[in-house]
Amino acid sequence: MKLADQLEYVVNPASGLEVQRIQASLVSWDLKDLNGGALGTDVFYEGRDIKLGRQYHTRYLGAGCWSGSLYQLFRSTTSAQTINSWGKWRIKVMVDLKRIDATANTQNVLFVATYPVTLDIVKLSSPEDITPWAGNLPGCGGLVPAVSFSAANSFCNTGEYKTAQRGFLRYEENLQKMEEEERLQASLPPNVLPTVGSQHLAIYPNPVTDIFTLEYTVPVAGSVKITLRGGFASQVEVLVEETQHEAGTFRVAVDGSSYPPGVYFCTLETESQRTVKKTIIR
Repeated sequence: MKLADQLEYVVNPASGLEVQRIQASLVSWDLKDLNGGALGTDVFYEGRDIKLGRQYHTRYLGAGCWSGSLYQLFRSTTSAQTINSWGKWRIKVMVDLKRIDATANTQNVLFVATYPVTLDIVKLSSPEDITPWAGNLPGCGGLVPAVSFSAANSFCNTGEYKTAQRGFLRYEENLQKMEEEERLQASLPPNVLPTVGSQHLAIYPNPVTDIFTLEYTVPVAGSVKITLRGGFASQVEVLVEETQHEAGTFRVAVDGSSYPPGVYFCTLETESQRTVKKTIIR
């Protein structure tokens, strides 16, 4: 397993950032039979994906390492389903960005993204046809340089980029709507509910790194629904949904490591009020 093409990126000079380190790992629900040569076969728990279930990842390695073979996977099977399940693999990239005007107390900026993996499946007639392990190529610890701005401009004129840009603009639009919703909720008078008591929603710790607590108060019994929504409107998960919920204060533990990093909005809906809280998952 390796990158089919050289990793390409560019950093906007207006950001005041420069790349200090780029690392990547393989993420999948199925890492058995993975051979990493000198890297071994160590895998680590990644978290739970909403659609794919429990996920695991290989160790993070410098992007320069991925120009040569890092891992090999051999599987004896007659089942097409096993082969198709490999489509759940993806590569996770972590970019450590340093501020150009950084001081001793300045924190770096971390960019995290995941990308699909395209598989080349080769059928072998016998185990003897397996290519011996070739090991890693030398110099894999080097930093992959950024592409030129002329190359970046050429890419920005492609259909691939324009399609992705439209998705980003929708993200910005949805994010703006949800932030406006939160501001509106904060400006409402405290006696919005026509009943004794007040509806309450809190998330802590916030920002979230792994497990976080969702605390909510329902002043009267009735229908309750709590959802967690990302910037994309389609990225919604129902955390609590009951048609006959008791009144009182409740706490729910949620595994934040199972969600991609970003800005999320948690919404508590009852029969008489809607409360929105913003959280950041890192």
